[in-house]
Amino acid sequence: MNELETAAQTVERELPRQLPGGDVTTKAWIRETAGEIAGGLRNEKRGLMSLDGSARTEVASRRLATALENVIRGRWAALPKVPRETLRRTRRQRAAALAIATVVALVPLAFVGLLVVFNVIEPEDARWFFVIAGAWAVVSFYVKYDPLFGTKLAALKDVATYLPSKH
Repeated sequence: MNELETAAQTVERELPRQLPGGDVTTKAWIRETAGEIAGGLRNEKRGLMSLDGSARTEVASRRLATALENVIRGRWAALPKVPRETLRRTRRQRAAALAIATVVALVPLAFVGLLVVFNVIEPEDARWFFVIAGAWAVVSFYVKYDPLFGTKLAALKDVATYLPSKH
């Protein structure tokens, strides 16, 4: 476990020093990527906590060797990463992001509810507006909390093309 932390610290500090970025933007990207890789290595420790002593040592050594091989061969994409914004966010920032996402998701439902309360639309006519606003809320939450939602939606669209049509 200490080896993974040492590797994480080394990647975080030494990788940006050793890789010439050339320009400011590339240097910043290298620093950010090094931080994400270090976070990924630290994240590996959590998975190792559930293993007993000998298995933990063996798995940690194997993961460290794999990570080291990927670094030596320059296969940066193969290294475990944790997005930097995930690492930096405090509990208060996560709570604020959740509150904002909840408001954005629920505003259309509240708006339709207010239209019904103030008799702008009839309750029976509002049914489809509530369905659409509810779908908006569900999609809003999925987009916010599932980074692969767009990919899943595209896959669903592809599957739909194979369904028989009524025409």
